[in-house]
Amino acid sequence: MDCLKLKKTPVLLILALALSVPGLEAAAQGCWTSKASMFTPRNSVATAVLNGLIFGAGGCCPIAGPHEVYNPQMNVWAIASPMPIAVASLAGVTFNGLMYVIGGNASGACTSAVQIYNPTAGWSLGTSPMPTPRCSLGLALLNGRIYAVGGTNTSGNPNYATVEVYNPATNTWSGSPSMLSTRSSPMTAVVGGLLYVMGGTPSGGPPSATVEVFDPGTNLWTPRAPMSVSRSGGAAAVLNGIIYATGGVTGSPSTVLSSVEAYDPATNLWSPRASLPAPRFAHGIAAVGGVLYAIGGSDAVTHYATTFAYNPNTLSISAPFGPGSIRFENSLCAPGSIYATAVSVNTPGRFPSGWFFGVDITIPLFLIEMSAGPPFYGLLTANGTSTLTLPAGIPAGLQLNAVTAAFDPGTGLFQLASPPISFLTP
Repeated sequence: MDCLKLKKTPVLLILALALSVPGLEAAAQGCWTSKASMFTPRNSVATAVLNGLIFGAGGCCPIAGPHEVYNPQMNVWAIASPMPIAVASLAGVTFNGLMYVIGGNASGACTSAVQIYNPTAGWSLGTSPMPTPRCSLGLALLNGRIYAVGGTNTSGNPNYATVEVYNPATNTWSGSPSMLSTRSSPMTAVVGGLLYVMGGTPSGGPPSATVEVFDPGTNLWTPRAPMSVSRSGGAAAVLNGIIYATGGVTGSPSTVLSSVEAYDPATNLWSPRASLPAPRFAHGIAAVGGVLYAIGGSDAVTHYATTFAYNPNTLSISAPFGPGSIRFENSLCAPGSIYATAVSVNTPGRFPSGWFFGVDITIPLFLIEMSAGPPFYGLLTANGTSTLTLPAGIPAGLQLNAVTAAFDPGTGLFQLASPPISFLTP
């Protein structure tokens, strides 16, 4: 019978026993971690995802001309070409391989400009401007059309409930029923063919916590459960059908938030999530590969170039880190804690069954040898990355399973800290 030989890390035996206890439940919380910063601090920035890359366009202060592009796999920002009109307080979406940036503050005046970015040809200025010039608006893509909602004018008063719809296929704008409330700096999201608009600042009032949803089938707006706190200038994105509302300002006088809450359209309920590492408003947000990225923004004192990433699954598998290796990312948000990653493989007649572990207990490497084959090597640190080098001869496309476990010094056991995830060998 095949067996495991453990070197240097006898605590791994405890982990193996703990993981085998029936009924052991995972407590997956997730958290935010810091990534590479942009080259330029950007407040009131527009973000959008195109071909797996995150584009950060516009922003201030001063108003930024060149946009920047972030590669989540490489954790690298690059400077790209300038927009035809430098703007802040704008919004952006992508459709059919193009990025559309609409409205915003251009040298002190709200604009109706539609600016279009083609990764091959660069920027161009659209020939059909938005009917109502607006700053601090929300944008959303729904059924192949771009909805421009709310915002404000150059004087900042009044704020709008206006909704205008752009059809990229015909390069035309049309009207749509106004929202139930005026909203400057709202958050937008689309789930299940419905457009959700959250928060923002109504005319003459402090920031709002209200939520309304537009159904293009009935052409009607209806209210939904409000957020737990009012938010204006926050940013929202969708992960796995759940809407995440992040940061913003609240109250009068305004307080900048770091809190995050998540909305489940199926239950019409909001619930708290891990907070941003620092208070932010007028930041951008984007979802790529099951991870949220919050970009730039301000705390009302300083404009930032920061990038924060949130993985709700606590353990993720990224692209192969090199030939024959897999990179894990742990985002459990408990610096100083001891975590382990465990990988299982069961290929009868070729590889032994069971779990193979890696743990950081202040040694540089863990080493596990199988009596029937080469060793597994790896390293996992709290809120960091781990690379598992696969033994020679493991075929590509083999399904493996992985979990993260956290060490409880009170019991001397490891407890599951993430649900199992599956992946294929490269």
